[in-house]
Amino acid sequence: MNIQVLNQFISDMRKIGIEITPRELGDDSYRDVVLYKRDFDLAFATFVYNEVGVVEPMFKSTNTEPGQLNFISYKNKDVDALLDEYERNDGRAEVLDNINKRLALILRDDCPYLFLWSLQKTAAARPRVHNFITTVTPYSFFDYANRWYLAD
Repeated sequence: MNIQVLNQFISDMRKIGIEITPRELGDDSYRDVVLYKRDFDLAFATFVYNEVGVVEPMFKSTNTEPGQLNFISYKNKDVDALLDEYERNDGRAEVLDNINKRLALILRDDCPYLFLWSLQKTAAARPRVHNFITTVTPYSFFDYANRWYLAD
C-alpha cells in the first residue's frame, strides 16, 4: 500500500468532517478481515489489471460470498447482464469496447468504489529516466512511479 496516498486521503476526508482511524493489516490479516469476515467500514485496496482485465470478480453479484473479490457485496442486474455479455462475446474489440463503455457508465453512477485516480493515456519517458517500466498503462502507472529517477 502506498502510505502517502492513504495519508492524503485521510487528510482530505478530515477537511470535510470525516475522521478516519486507519488500521494496518498484513496481507493475511487483510484477506481475513476484508475478504472473509467483512469486518470494515472502509477498505483501502489496490486493483491491478490491464486494459483487457476481467472485472467480473469485483462486480458480479454471484461473487459476494466470503473469500470472493466482490467483498462490498455490490449487486446490479444490469452490470451482471453486461458481464455475461462480455463473457459470451467472440473477442471482437468493438463489441468489447461498447460493453466496457456501458459498464463504466453504470459503475460511475452507482459508485460502488471510490477510485482515487485513473489515467487517460499511456506514458513514455526519455532514456535518462531510470527504472521506467515500459509496459506502463493507465492501470498500473502508479505501481512503479515511486521507483523512477533522472540520471545526472
